[in-house]
Amino acid sequence: MEITLISVNDVVYDYGFRSLSAFMKKNNYQTNLVFLNIENKELSGDIIWETLEICSNSILIGVSLLTHGFPKAVTITRFLKKFYPNIPVIWGGIHPSGAPYECIEFADMVCLGEGEGTLLEVANKMSQGEPLDHVNNIFYKNKDGNYIKNTVRPLIYDMDSLPFQDYSLDSDYVTINNKLVKLDDALLKSVNLYYPFGGMGYVYVTMTSRGCPFNCTFCCNNVFRNIYAGKGKFVRKRSIENIINEVKSAKKRLPFISSILFDDSSFLHRSVEEIRDFSDIYKKEVDLPFGIEMNPVEASNEKIRLLKGAGLTLVHLGIQSGNEYIRKTIYKRNTPEEAILKANKILTDHKILHKCDLIIDTPFDNDSEASLRLIKKFKPYFSTNVYSLMVYPGAEIKSIIEELGYKEWISKIDRDRSYLEIVTDDAYALVLKLYQIFPPNKILFKIIHHVINTKPCLMVLKIAMVRKLLIFPFIVFNHIRFLLKRAQKKQL
Repeated sequence: MEITLISVNDVVYDYGFRSLSAFMKKNNYQTNLVFLNIENKELSGDIIWETLEICSNSILIGVSLLTHGFPKAVTITRFLKKFYPNIPVIWGGIHPSGAPYECIEFADMVCLGEGEGTLLEVANKMSQGEPLDHVNNIFYKNKDGNYIKNTVRPLIYDMDSLPFQDYSLDSDYVTINNKLVKLDDALLKSVNLYYPFGGMGYVYVTMTSRGCPFNCTFCCNNVFRNIYAGKGKFVRKRSIENIINEVKSAKKRLPFISSILFDDSSFLHRSVEEIRDFSDIYKKEVDLPFGIEMNPVEASNEKIRLLKGAGLTLVHLGIQSGNEYIRKTIYKRNTPEEAILKANKILTDHKILHKCDLIIDTPFDNDSEASLRLIKKFKPYFSTNVYSLMVYPGAEIKSIIEELGYKEWISKIDRDRSYLEIVTDDAYALVLKLYQIFPPNKILFKIIHHVINTKPCLMVLKIAMVRKLLIFPFIVFNHIRFLLKRAQKKQL
């Protein structure tokens, strides 16, 4: 039996998507994977027809989407329902989980929360010709037009029982130059994640856990926590042996991989003993540079020392805002400034590049200015990732913003946005963007600190009509540096 899974998200290294495919293959289903990735904001006629052809023999079609992928999901689903009215289409992911009433107007079913057991049960019932009415985690409309929300199935606790990501490339397709192209090993390398910093190079992305110990109001985990409230322990971890086995398998299957990114919401949510065991085994059996994500409050000199010895070279450090009121009251992220500065010092002392995540495109007054003030206190060995505030349906941040009087802002924001690519009209945001472009060395750090973000310079940036052009030389410089480093890696 064949099913087709369509991703309208950003990347071909989508961990959840490939894990779901592996799970279905383990249960004797053939899967087609179609990546309608971010390169194509609009779906061309060729891409639509090629996708329809791939789906022609499927008994079930799944569409995975984040909020900024919603328009593409609507487009492809309308064509699927027009040409294959008898093949059920199920939507899953963050956006459908948070906005099932909106999504059910286009899909036959919406999956709320984790998808493995749900997708398998739907596929089994389809193959056996049984009704789908009582599948857990399903939201749908019945024949009378009434909304039906079935019971949420238990969370998956035995994480080691799940298969590793599906990188067989048996039937994988990706959009390239407005065409849908079959993915092979050579093409996978060219579209795979490449980090030109921290000694990372080509990256294999995986996760060692599900859930997060924190409950930030803007995060997808906030949506899932609401779905599974009272349903048991939210954070679930894989064993160290299982993690190491996956990375070794990936290293063998994808020889071009030169580093690993553990994309957990909170990698350091493990004891010192667990971190020590992981570090010892990883160094002996894998020995590749790797990166993690962490909350500043989890900063521990001992944990970072152990991980540095195993190959840690990059940390995504979640800060989000330099304004303590915004962090605590709006984002419900209880991260004192002292903890942020302590994390910066620990990572700098160990010479670990940390990319500080900041949300600077928000409706809140003095948000980016406060973030810049905080960054000015940092010791050098960092850069920034700056984002627009994405309001996921079902996340608590939406109601908080409305209560604070910013309801109009929500109605005006572009749901397609997920990343602040250049700069806002905010001079403070421009300087924060410069920290992303420059490599984190002391000389450039001092230049930015003592020249670019001085008050006179900020005033010029704020009133200059051509302020966006001021960043152009830095973009060119960074792009050339990236191309040179990538060329060097390919030669090696």
